[in-house]
Amino acid sequence: MRLRSRVGIGLVSAAGLLMEIALTRIFSIVQWYHFAFLAVGIGLLGYGASGTLLTILGRDRAGETVSACAAGLFPAAVAAAYGALLLVPFDAYRIVLEPVQFAYLAAQLAAMVLPFLCAGLAVGGALAARPQEAGSVYAASLVGSGAGCLLAVGILQVAPAPAALLAAAGLGAAGAGCLWPRPSRLVPAAGALTALLLAASLTVTPPLRLSPYKALSQYALFPDARITFSRSNAVSRVDVVASGAIRAVPGLSPAYRGRVPPTTILTLDGDAPRPLPGMAQAALTAFIPSSAVYALRRGPTLVLDGGAGFEILGALRHGMPEVVVVESNPLVLEAAVGAAPSVFRHPRLRVVREDVRVFLRREKARFDVVHLPPRESFQVIASGAYSLTEHYLYTVEAFRDLIDRLTADGILVVTRWLQQPPSEEVKVWAAAAVALEQLGLAPAAHLAAVRSLHTATLFLGRRPWTAAEVARLAAFAASRRFDVIYAPGLGPETSNRFNVLPVDVYRAAFTAMLAPATRRQYIEDSPFDIAPATDSRPFFFHFFRRQQVPAILAGLGRTWQPFGGGGYLVILGAFAVTLLLSILLVLWPLRRLGTVPARAGTVLVYFLLLGAGYLFVEIPLMQQGILLLGHPTYAVSVVLFGLLTASGIGSAQSGRLLRRLPHLLGGLAGALLLTAPGLGALVHGALGLPLGLRVVLTLAVVVLLGVPMGVPFAAGIQVIARRAEVVPWAWAVNGCASVLSATGAVLAALQGGFPVALGCAAVAYGLAAVAAVGLRR
Repeated sequence: MRLRSRVGIGLVSAAGLLMEIALTRIFSIVQWYHFAFLAVGIGLLGYGASGTLLTILGRDRAGETVSACAAGLFPAAVAAAYGALLLVPFDAYRIVLEPVQFAYLAAQLAAMVLPFLCAGLAVGGALAARPQEAGSVYAASLVGSGAGCLLAVGILQVAPAPAALLAAAGLGAAGAGCLWPRPSRLVPAAGALTALLLAASLTVTPPLRLSPYKALSQYALFPDARITFSRSNAVSRVDVVASGAIRAVPGLSPAYRGRVPPTTILTLDGDAPRPLPGMAQAALTAFIPSSAVYALRRGPTLVLDGGAGFEILGALRHGMPEVVVVESNPLVLEAAVGAAPSVFRHPRLRVVREDVRVFLRREKARFDVVHLPPRESFQVIASGAYSLTEHYLYTVEAFRDLIDRLTADGILVVTRWLQQPPSEEVKVWAAAAVALEQLGLAPAAHLAAVRSLHTATLFLGRRPWTAAEVARLAAFAASRRFDVIYAPGLGPETSNRFNVLPVDVYRAAFTAMLAPATRRQYIEDSPFDIAPATDSRPFFFHFFRRQQVPAILAGLGRTWQPFGGGGYLVILGAFAVTLLLSILLVLWPLRRLGTVPARAGTVLVYFLLLGAGYLFVEIPLMQQGILLLGHPTYAVSVVLFGLLTASGIGSAQSGRLLRRLPHLLGGLAGALLLTAPGLGALVHGALGLPLGLRVVLTLAVVVLLGVPMGVPFAAGIQVIARRAEVVPWAWAVNGCASVLSATGAVLAALQGGFPVALGCAAVAYGLAAVAAVGLRR
């Protein structure tokens, strides 16, 4: 294959990955985070469908011309996809009440598949035309995709996510110019279009239509509401909305009798509202539950993930000698300083811009008070709005790191929203209890909790509580009309005095979590999954259990159930739909092939296992990368860049390894079995390293796995090259398997953690080693 054609394949593949990452950001902003994973499935479905279409076209028509034409249509397909996002009125909250919403969703997904179908046709057409050169073709595609990941971070850092779609369209146009058989007629036009679209991507900001149920959409309805700040970077969109009618003080005591001033609100990706209080709200801080800690301790204070909120203002107002604020997002800090300059320029305040978990491992200083405020808005747990979100601040390992940052007399303060029945607040309490037990401490002697009307605040002491401290905590709570859910030595009479419940479910839940035996029984009996989150299973907001299905189905169309009753059901629904589509895309081409090719079963199994194995490695590596690198966008970009580029290197060497293919696959399966239990320990041990070293370590791991992972597909294509009509079908099988495994890997991680997902990958590659023996025959 000519160098110009390989460059064209690389450019189109880069465009596809750039668009995929841009879509994850767009879905997070327009809908919710658990829709973002659909971008991966949409991309892979487009690639799988391209193989089916190439098989139907036949060898005589599925070649380099198809490849070039598909690349040329890529910009138009991008425009159609973005137009569908803007114009089709899909409403996820109403999907079980209005059947037409399924049609809207299908229309959006069909439009968004088109760019990936074009990219798949471009790569698959080249493979079909030159199967003997599969190594170089596939290597160009993988390396180009890796470059697209880096390009995505660069563009998203300086331009909004929709602008990245324009850049993707420009790369597609450039790829079409390189792939066209007669470049002299097309290169000038393709070059001009590419330059125009790339320039526009840095200057044009196409609008996004947010879900009407997002916090920003709701606050925009307030009288005289105005957006005072709106910026995007590679990890988030930050907006600040102000209105004289907005009042937001989470946990405010009913004993407060003063005037509540207007509150400025900051949102992340249009949701997760955070108040930005100024000095005018300082008096309010004496009437929120977390301020009880100042009746117990006076010393250096640490506020985590605290680019905004009353905890910073409270620490300053109560005279803490030093207040350290840790925030990883520079846009949050910029917006907070602009909205409350008197707070963030206070002489006793020091701001550290760093990921919280990294700071906890790197920082050597200890603090008398550590605050972990709530940063997500209140959500009915059944909605599942955050169910797929990896949250590494509420895991057992995180609590151990938090405890390590306390002085000998230090107190950790964690606030969460009250749910009915108890769920998220109990899950945090359980994680703290397990962390204390792992450190050899008795949870019953070190924990206390207070509840307001809407919040539960946990107090964890590094040393056991004294009777005098418990008395001061109880006095503070009584004066503010808060209930003490639990404190050592206090009976049930303090837990249901002011915010009275018919049954005191919170005291029962919190006391059950203090001992291992009662904790296990309570977790088993709970209608929600409230087992403590861990770094290998960090889905704190995943509460779905199979036992909920009958109740959810019984209530469909009769009760208010956003997302059909749970974000988890979105995954199951997506898996069911993609399974049916994949079966259709795999079996339909067999009719075009006439008779079933010899050993078609072996081809099917081999490429099916490869597609499954690759994604079962990729997804866990990206999710663990979030902990190590600090944000999903960084993790996706770095992991995909390293994995795809390394796989491209492996693919280029595939021709030399045909005879050793079964041995290579067996060795890869063994390497994954060793990686599964050790990856978490490696990540946890590297958290305190500088960012550059963490990136290098991440790349080292993914490159070591990625090089052998890139060999089997290209090698398999070269093995079956003598039956060239089967090559596009193998491309379709591999793509469809990737679609299913992308969803399957998420399900495996949700249920069993990342080691289980990597173990599934090891099994897939081990079975592929057996299938490779039959393929060579």
